[in-house]
Amino acid sequence: MTNYYGYYEEVPTAPAFDEQNAGGALGWDSEIENESNFILLKPGEYDFQVVDLIRGYYNGGDKMGPCPKATVVMTVRGPEGEVQLKHNLYLHTKCEGLLSAFFLGIGMKKHGERLRMDWDNVIGKTGRCMVGIRTYNGKEYNEVKSILDRRPGDPAPQNQQQMSFQVPAGGGYKAGQF
Repeated sequence: MTNYYGYYEEVPTAPAFDEQNAGGALGWDSEIENESNFILLKPGEYDFQVVDLIRGYYNGGDKMGPCPKATVVMTVRGPEGEVQLKHNLYLHTKCEGLLSAFFLGIGMKKHGERLRMDWDNVIGKTGRCMVGIRTYNGKEYNEVKSILDRRPGDPAPQNQQQMSFQVPAGGGYKAGQF
């Protein structure tokens, strides 16, 4: 095969492709049928569960200076199906109300109380959000407009993933051992 620079290059061959056990990967000669699995939810209130957290950094702009950024990945369930939405939260004093709304919504903060944000424990938490539609380059996409307060009677937030850590017999950490 000729590469970008114009000389012949040996391309390594992949092992035999097993489509049944590929976990969604397609082979070069696989058959395809589905045209789209994109779901657009109607604007409204929906239940969500936090499934991932991506820590990043915002370089700043005209309205706000540089700061850490948390991208919360949520699974939102609606009658049309389940979608994953990303919701950016900026760790800046100008966005403190939005941060409070998020932690109130997932039950980790109480009204009127201070909170040390515990990002390590947001995955698995549930809440409700207002979903809207935004248009970008002529296409419509869902976006999280706001995180809603927990309603009276909502169950206490639970983490879906419970992790337990056990200290090994003999004391735990030993320098130089991995």
